Amino acid sequence: MGDILPDPGGEMEGVLYRLKLAAWPPLDEREGVSQGTYRRMKVNVIWDSRMIEAVTYTVVNKADREFRPSPLYCRLIMNGARRHLSDAYCRRLIREWKERFGIEWPIR
Repeated sequence: MGDILPDPGGEMEGVLYRLKLAAWPPLDEREGVSQGTYRRMKVNVIWDSRMIEAVTYTVVNKADREFRPSPLYCRLIMNGARRHLSDAYCRRLIREWKERFGIEWPIR
């Protein structure tokens, strides 16, 4: 949902940004790197038909189980997904929210 979990053979969509070095410290601060909440993680992504290395953030201490995301969080995720990701991926998110958490879309 909002974190990357190991899933051999799985696929996910996302947005790829090119950042200047000066952008990393404030982004690390926002993500709670110094507090140990999140850490940077290198991932391989396919961009322009090529495999490249990128950086994302992942939760340091993952819970043993998934927690139901709040309605606000789901709306934020879907707002970004509808702007940048495929319709098929948006439908997948909605289906997974319903199957895993009983969340009906649209959320009111």
